[in-house]
Amino acid sequence: MYTVNAYAQPSPNLSPANLDIFLEGDLNFETSFVGSINSNTHMAGLGPVQNHVNCDACHPRDGRASLPYVPHVNFDDTMFEDKNGFRKLRHSGVFLRISIENEQTRNAPKSADNYWGSPVPVPNFSDQLFHRASISGIRPIEDGFRAGQADVWIKYKTKTIRYPDGNTVELSRPYLFMDNPYDDPDDPMVFNDRAFSKDSKSALFQDDVKTGIRIGMPMIGLGLLSAINEADILALADPDDADGDGISGKPNWVYDQEKAKYCKPLNLCDQEQYKPVSLGRYGWKASTPTVAHQGLGAMRGDMGVTNPLFPMESIAGTDLMRAYKAKNPNFKTYCDNNKTDADEEISKSIVFYSETLAVPQRRDVNDAEVKRGGALFSAIGCV
Repeated sequence: MYTVNAYAQPSPNLSPANLDIFLEGDLNFETSFVGSINSNTHMAGLGPVQNHVNCDACHPRDGRASLPYVPHVNFDDTMFEDKNGFRKLRHSGVFLRISIENEQTRNAPKSADNYWGSPVPVPNFSDQLFHRASISGIRPIEDGFRAGQADVWIKYKTKTIRYPDGNTVELSRPYLFMDNPYDDPDDPMVFNDRAFSKDSKSALFQDDVKTGIRIGMPMIGLGLLSAINEADILALADPDDADGDGISGKPNWVYDQEKAKYCKPLNLCDQEQYKPVSLGRYGWKASTPTVAHQGLGAMRGDMGVTNPLFPMESIAGTDLMRAYKAKNPNFKTYCDNNKTDADEEISKSIVFYSETLAVPQRRDVNDAEVKRGGALFSAIGCV
């Protein structure tokens, strides 16, 4: 199907019963969650902080998200004084990962203490920056949006590239900046450069805090990737480029929440045969091991919707969480009532949907130009 819905089709081999689960997952994938306070809908549970309200917002039509449009402005050494070029991030499939990286974290052996090498969360924040919130707390409403942990501003640097034939193209690179953190707030209506002048006491602006831009990626092919035998992946590993093709690959062994769910209650996670570590297959640098870990982790992270695999709030134990609960006594978490925002049925349907989205067929496979492109693709080592 060569339409705007090309990425949203079910695998052709689904049984009628599995197609029903797929369609249920499709509906849940696109339906917006709402705040949990005073809401009886089965899609309650948004927040208290989040980046978006549904899965489709970061994966529109099951494809890649787009960067927010920002008018092009000059990007130079005076940008921090000239705030006219900055725009605040609102509706977007883009967010920031945050973590602590210093000599201690770099040299720490993988163990249960650091979730076997997972990124170290920023104290009093998390490992992801949530710029929106769904319930009242200690953050104001700005332009119709309730602020989350901090504001995120975006600005582009442009560069003109000239090809040998004289044609030119202008490329734009996005830069995202954090500002107005909840632990040291400032004027929310203008970008403030305290992160660079080092006069902020916020945990976000310390020297060992690292950030990285993330954007929602296409959903197709996840189930096919999970079907590849682990031994086949390991056989292709070439960390030292022994074959001299200029390409190296190293397996990434990562924390596995599905395994941890079973070994933790039995206190077996430190034993080698029960260690919650698996081969990474998904996400940035293959940082997650399964579709369930990737998808339900994003549900809890991007939308603040807890679920059976990730029952704890992403900001549990932080001052912001305590402030939300103090001002919203009806807000309950898993620790209060042993219930998650999304139940088993919703969670499983979304995972199944993610696993069974079909990869579109290639178009014009017999076209001479397509064949020439395929040959070039192979010749430069992309296969």
